[in-house]
Amino acid sequence: MANTMDLRRREESSPSVQRKSGDAFFMYSKEDEKKVISIIDYLEKVDKLACLSRDRDFIPGHRTTKNIVNCIQKCPKTVVALSPNFVKSPLCLYEMEIAVWVNLKRREPIIPILLEKCEIPDDLARLTYIDVHESNFMQKLSKTLRAAHTHGTEKEW
Repeated sequence: MANTMDLRRREESSPSVQRKSGDAFFMYSKEDEKKVISIIDYLEKVDKLACLSRDRDFIPGHRTTKNIVNCIQKCPKTVVALSPNFVKSPLCLYEMEIAVWVNLKRREPIIPILLEKCEIPDDLARLTYIDVHESNFMQKLSKTLRAAHTHGTEKEW
């Protein structure tokens, strides 16, 4: 028999209660789920940010590409949780490529967070990342997610 938490999670992830928008869409490998969910939980409970993720916000039966694009379009920022697990996963790299393309078109930022030291994918290599091992990681991430974006008006160096 399912416990109350399981039922609540299923209820929250059902298409009828899908979030209309969020502050950030989180991409991560299945192996890093616990770490990322703890970050999302903190941001939602303490900082009152709305976070979207594959596990809660993808609609079963829809194409993966459609789910990724829908979540990205619902959020002004996309967070990519980098780790060796992420960079070796074809699905994660596929999600990241879609995010890069959609966010480039929309001129919305991708925020890499470094869960574990790994090779940074070429598409993200020019971006500044936030390392989870920094003492002020949560404050930096929260501030970054709350910051207004200038939609590509800043000069690119």
